[in-house]
Amino acid sequence: MTATAGLMLAGCSDPEPKPTVTIPAASDGVTFVGPVDASTANIGLVTRNDRLAGFVCQDETASLRFDPVPIENGTAELTQDGTVVGTVSVADDVAVGTVDFGGSKHRFVTAPATGQAGVFRLAAENPDDAWDGWIVLNDGTYTGTSENKPSTGMPWVDPEVGP
Repeated sequence: MTATAGLMLAGCSDPEPKPTVTIPAASDGVTFVGPVDASTANIGLVTRNDRLAGFVCQDETASLRFDPVPIENGTAELTQDGTVVGTVSVADDVAVGTVDFGGSKHRFVTAPATGQAGVFRLAAENPDDAWDGWIVLNDGTYTGTSENKPSTGMPWVDPEVGP
């Protein structure tokens, strides 16, 4: 797993208790969440103003964050520090794509987050430190931090201002 060390987020695991924060509406954006095929990972994508960012969280060994990128003609490349790690097609009610992590390419299909579902983050105390994040699916299942009580985090709604 040393090859993925640069892609890891701090604290991604199966947390308790479940989040109680409802994601606020973003008038010009959509947050998409869904499972990643052939894995135990979830993916969360935040869109706004024709921009997209997000992350995949499986556990402490396979997580990656996507850079903010433009959505052009309904598609975007998912990048980590400028390296392409996947692609996504985005519509109003679905985002579908593939992502490379953990040494394999995985397909995903996401839906807009509803209710308490969404992409959440807990900012690091120091800007150079890793941040904690979690993804809550529409059915209430989630992956993310176990040390910082997920309900204390903030919904992530702007790809340009993120973890």
